Amino acid sequence: MSGGLNLPSDFMDEGMRHLRMGDRTLISREGFVLPQRYKDHGEYFRLLRGREAIGEWLKRKGIDATPSNSGRIADQILSALGGFRGCRLIADRETVELLDDMAKSVRRYPDGTEEEFADRSVDARRWKALVARRGNERFAAKIELEEFIKAKSFRLGLALACPNCSKENWYGLGDLRDEVMCQQCLRSFDFPQGGINFDRTGWKYRVVGPFTVPDYADGAYSTVLTLRVFANNVGPDGADLIYATGTKVKLDARTSREIDFAFWYSRGQLFEHDKEPPLVFGEAKSFGQDAFDAQDVDTMRRIAEKIPGAFFVFSTLKDALSEQEKTTIGAFAMWGREHGQARRSRAPVIVLTGHELFSAWYIGETWKEMGGRHAQFVVPPSTHLDNLATLAEFTQQLYLDLPHPRASS
Repeated sequence: MSGGLNLPSDFMDEGMRHLRMGDRTLISREGFVLPQRYKDHGEYFRLLRGREAIGEWLKRKGIDATPSNSGRIADQILSALGGFRGCRLIADRETVELLDDMAKSVRRYPDGTEEEFADRSVDARRWKALVARRGNERFAAKIELEEFIKAKSFRLGLALACPNCSKENWYGLGDLRDEVMCQQCLRSFDFPQGGINFDRTGWKYRVVGPFTVPDYADGAYSTVLTLRVFANNVGPDGADLIYATGTKVKLDARTSREIDFAFWYSRGQLFEHDKEPPLVFGEAKSFGQDAFDAQDVDTMRRIAEKIPGAFFVFSTLKDALSEQEKTTIGAFAMWGREHGQARRSRAPVIVLTGHELFSAWYIGETWKEMGGRHAQFVVPPSTHLDNLATLAEFTQQLYLDLPHPRASS
């Protein structure tokens, strides 16, 4: 949902009439204003979802935006986890890697055809050990295995070997019957009620829903973890986001590209609301080597030319960028440092890595724990990483090896 304090002032125009019946809606820094003509007059008002608000605003800037498949997957994962707070369940490298190991696998052939294999089940004891390990980490909020079940990340079942073909099958609790069917040879056999080894029963978990999607949920894990950083982890007070996940943007008559997320950002501190909520566009990657390429950067630059002053995020689950990625993104970051209107940087670039995306709490505390260069940036107690310009300045030096902005001017 969107509120007036989180929307830019130029969001107000005649196109916003459809928020209510007939009359115009005013959007102020205090919220929505609905002028009234009659006493005790009933009112209809429709709140915009983030995707609608961003899509309509971009359209008025000459950029058509439509949801992408990866965006739908990211939305499904956010919904399953219960929003940004619930994303703490997957804010852990081993957890994300195990979920991906359990997902469906896809084999792609040179002729373009694909072959899909069922998702894999994992011994329940492995998940129990992982959750216990995470509970012992510093700053880690208490995590229970039951939370993953409630989020419908995976469900419990029993692994049984077929007596006909010897292949192992996984059966969910609702699938267990007096007679079960082998998923390999398609022959039925009696459930071995008396023949189970009760000391070594093969109880296993299998992922369900959007968590079955391969390739780290088609990149959705990195997208939702990046949004979580800005909503919960850049500062102790959090921030409000009006966001849209995976979106196809039409940059001109012949060129359509996909961005992983976009959002308006409003700091949560009571007396530090920005005059205008910054607009942020982002590209999120998993663990791939040289994952960010020239086309990713070209997409961001073309958006920057249409919307000067917006921030641009490049985030990844890995801990460092490759030299090729540093060079490609670094060139865009240096271009973005140049001043545009009102002496503002025309395209400030923020880089986030696994250090931030897997952070258990405020990323400033993570940097202190890491020591070295990271800690040096948060030694002054007055450092505010929730100021996006500051975050851009620091992360460009840390992850792109760029000089301080004043040293490069």
